[in-house]
Amino acid sequence: MKELLDFNILEKETKAIFLVFFVLNVVLLNSLSFKNEIKTRTNLFEKKSSQQYHLGISYKPEIYREIIQKESFSLDLETIVNLSFQNVKNDKKTFSETAADFYRGWIRFNAEKYEIRFGLQQVNFGPAFLLRSLKWFDLINPQDPLAETEGVTSLLFRYFFLNNANIWFWSLLGQNEIKDLEMLNSKDNSLEFGGRFQYPFKICESALSFHHRKLENSDYDLEFRFGFDSRFDLLIGFWLETFLSRFEGNENSAWTKMFTFGADYTLPFLNGIHFLAEHQNGSQFTTEISDFPKDLQLSAISADFATGFFSKFRTIFSYDWISENWYRFISYQMSFDYWSFYMNFLWNPQNGNIDYEEIYFDGKSVQLMIVVNF
Repeated sequence: MKELLDFNILEKETKAIFLVFFVLNVVLLNSLSFKNEIKTRTNLFEKKSSQQYHLGISYKPEIYREIIQKESFSLDLETIVNLSFQNVKNDKKTFSETAADFYRGWIRFNAEKYEIRFGLQQVNFGPAFLLRSLKWFDLINPQDPLAETEGVTSLLFRYFFLNNANIWFWSLLGQNEIKDLEMLNSKDNSLEFGGRFQYPFKICESALSFHHRKLENSDYDLEFRFGFDSRFDLLIGFWLETFLSRFEGNENSAWTKMFTFGADYTLPFLNGIHFLAEHQNGSQFTTEISDFPKDLQLSAISADFATGFFSKFRTIFSYDWISENWYRFISYQMSFDYWSFYMNFLWNPQNGNIDYEEIYFDGKSVQLMIVVNF
């Protein structure tokens, strides 16, 4: 059995930031708002899968404090810690993971037309739901009913105009690890920066986004990322997301691109059946990057509807046109004042080459999640 304590290997900068938040919480102990979330998860797999079972429990205490509340501005902060344990058995070994990580920790200045937020926070944008080309800074999995994701240490500024247009500026602390759709690692402790401008037109809402970062790679030093998205609400809703990245090195350069388009519609049956479909393709050109596949072709469709006042049914079917693999997900949810129950069924392709100290969801499995909020 192996235990990992991730808290001891947090970056020094991240530890320092959260020490500041902890001290602020202690000093401003009065009028604190406490919330708690306890989640248990059990996964059982078919015999053909490389996995046998996953057992996990996590506890997230949240502290929220409204420091200043004025008519024209406010100042508040939030800190969330994620304490978790899981036991995993696959067809080769059994191991455990114990972690104590900061999940969120930010302080925010909020005025009438703008806000400034600093710390470990979630930064995401774009209209897509399942196959997001603008999934730049989060790890949200569409099969996760709670839409949980690690935050990024960043400074975020957002300004809102009277016509609902808005402009964003951000700066991130680079870490030597991949953030979902990224193909190359960022340079550790470097400063990444970017921005976004979103404007509401008569028939749609569109936005341009930009991001720049330094890379930890022998062939490429910099990445310049350009994004565009738009959403139309006519008889049906439809949207698109796309980005183009340029990688630069001393002697090399490369381009990659990704595009998503989707649509949704609600049929007037039962309590309303909401259908959503998306297609995504990606490719690289000019010079090949070995860490990114030459072509990416994915399609996904989902349907959800309420089966009562407290229950909901949801399903997602995805198809990978390159590997010719199906991904199937069916979920039934019951939610009450404090309790939520999720029964999920997953049917993914078999994983033939795995690291047996990692957690996978290959093959057929059933998952029971119980979440308590108080």
